Amino acid sequence: MLAMFGGARMPVREQRRAHDGSLVWMTRWEMPRLGDSILQSAIYLYGDEKQALDGTGPGASGCLIGIESTNWPDTHSHVYAVTAKHVINAGLIYVRMQNAAEKIDVPPIEAGDWLSHDKSDLSVAWLGLHARDSYRFTVLTADMFITPEIIRDRGIGPGDEVFMVGRYIDAERRQHTAPSVRFGNISMMPTVPIRHPSEKRPEISFVVEMRSVGGYSGAPTYVHLPLMSIGNYTVAHIEAAQPIFNPSAGTRLLGIDWSHHREWSPFQKRYEEPDPDAEYGVYTDTAIAYVVPAWRVLALLQETDFVKQRKDEEDRNKPSQATALDAPNDALTKEKFEDVLKRASRPVDPKRKGK
Repeated sequence: MLAMFGGARMPVREQRRAHDGSLVWMTRWEMPRLGDSILQSAIYLYGDEKQALDGTGPGASGCLIGIESTNWPDTHSHVYAVTAKHVINAGLIYVRMQNAAEKIDVPPIEAGDWLSHDKSDLSVAWLGLHARDSYRFTVLTADMFITPEIIRDRGIGPGDEVFMVGRYIDAERRQHTAPSVRFGNISMMPTVPIRHPSEKRPEISFVVEMRSVGGYSGAPTYVHLPLMSIGNYTVAHIEAAQPIFNPSAGTRLLGIDWSHHREWSPFQKRYEEPDPDAEYGVYTDTAIAYVVPAWRVLALLQETDFVKQRKDEEDRNKPSQATALDAPNDALTKEKFEDVLKRASRPVDPKRKGK
């Protein structure tokens, strides 16, 4: 377990105010070395199938969400690709995947397969019912999501550590098919709606200072949770390394990155006051990112269309049918039985009798 996180980190004991107003002791670990499961939680989207196969050209990030299969709850999930809605509106609809055999795969998705949230910058596409080890990606499930209850019970708020995983963008703004992580802190909770720049509507969002610039639209964003203490004990074991998605500790999906805030900076002469109405200027990055809360992703996956789609797929793949489809081809047929019977009933050669 220590190898997963790169070694021990020192804990910090702190008091946080619970939802009932009482003070609760919590143990907060420094940000651990992230495991490969986190790095493999980001997928990449492209404008056409060739770019997706080659891993070239402009693109965006996203993640995979799994809804447990009712027929095979222990092994299969309905897998969904999730990203920001404006990414899909820009035509970046093709998902680059890597299967268990380490071969690149681009699922046959069309623009109409993406369903968008009417009040959030979110889009989701169903990729099918798959075994959980079909792809070399981490498929996130509902127990890995932050919820209003966890925020209340753990006292999550401004200052808590966050990070997002997306495509690596180099100094020349070239994008690569390699994951990179950006770190930061919660700046503001989703209490004040953010005005969406293109759709001109309020967007419920976490405000996060990521110490970075834009380019991570659709990237999964995580929050590092403190451990809640009860007396001298904690809900989870106090160890230097916690499982990366331990429901009682570790990391939760905060939401999906949908924008980086930019400010308009008009050109001005040195030592003169800027003219806010100047015709010329540049947009500057502020290192502030906006993140759609994770619970809105789950709400979108409970839309009627998706629920019906999952039910229809489960009905088409009943366990009995799947067993028949997976049965070996050397089953004993009538013809094979008769052939075996003929060979078994042949007269015994006297010369071989007793051998």
